Amino acid sequence: MLEGAVSTLGLKGLPVNYVLTPPRYSMLFVEQPQVPVDEMKQAVRWRIKDLVSFNVDDAAIDVVHLPEDAFRGRTTMIYVVAAPRDTVDEAEQFLSDTSLKLRSIDVAELAMCNLLRSLDTESHGVAMMHLARNQGVLNLIRNQTLYLTRNINVDLPRNSDELTDSRAFNHLLLETQRSLDYYESQLGQPPATVLLLTPLEDNNRELKGALNSNLGLKVQQISISEAVDGTQNLSPELQQKCLLAIAGALRQEAS
Repeated sequence: MLEGAVSTLGLKGLPVNYVLTPPRYSMLFVEQPQVPVDEMKQAVRWRIKDLVSFNVDDAAIDVVHLPEDAFRGRTTMIYVVAAPRDTVDEAEQFLSDTSLKLRSIDVAELAMCNLLRSLDTESHGVAMMHLARNQGVLNLIRNQTLYLTRNINVDLPRNSDELTDSRAFNHLLLETQRSLDYYESQLGQPPATVLLLTPLEDNNRELKGALNSNLGLKVQQISISEAVDGTQNLSPELQQKCLLAIAGALRQEAS
C-alpha cells in the first residue's frame, strides 16, 4: 500500500523520519556516566545492559540530555534510547523497498515535542498526553525542551459511563500526578499549568473533563490544525492514527 501511494503521489526518493512506537525500543532514565562526550554512548551501553531484554552489544543507542536546571546540584540524569539492531535494519529495508530514503529514526516521546513549537511553553510547564492502543506517553515540557517523559500502560474502557470508576483511569490519574509532583519537587520546575490531550477515538470529552476535575490544571484538547498550518480538519479518530506520523514529519534535525 505504501509503495503504491509513493508512486501515485510522486514521492520516490524523499527523505523520511521514521517514528518507532513502544514497545519496539526502551527509553531509560539513568545516571549520567562521568566520561567524555565521545565515550558517552559506550558508557551508557554498559550501564543499561541489565535493564533491557535484548543484547545491547549491537543495539542502536542514543542519549537525550536534559536541561541543566533540571537537577540543581543533584545527580545528573539522562535518557537513554535503545533499540535492537534488527528493528533499525527492518525500518531501513522497509523504506528502501518502497523507494523512500531513511533520514532519521525517532521515538514517540521525542516526536511529540515537535507539535509544541507553535505554542508558548516558556513561562510555564506544559504536560502533553498521548494515549493509543493500551499505551500512554506523558511528557513534561518547558521552553520547548523535554524535562520528563513517562510511558504508561493503560487500557481505558470504551464505555464513558465506566471511565472514572475504572481501575485503568485511576492508574492513569495516579501516574500523571506522580509525574507532575516529580517535575516540581525533584526537577525544581514551576508547576505545569496546562495538560494538552491528543485526540482519542473514544471518551475524548469524558476523559478531558475527568482529568480536569482531578488534576487541578487546565486540560486542553490539541488539534493537528493548531500545530500544522493549512491542515484540513481531521476527525479525532484519524488524528489519533496519524499524530505520531505528522509529529515525526515536523522534525527539523536529523541526528
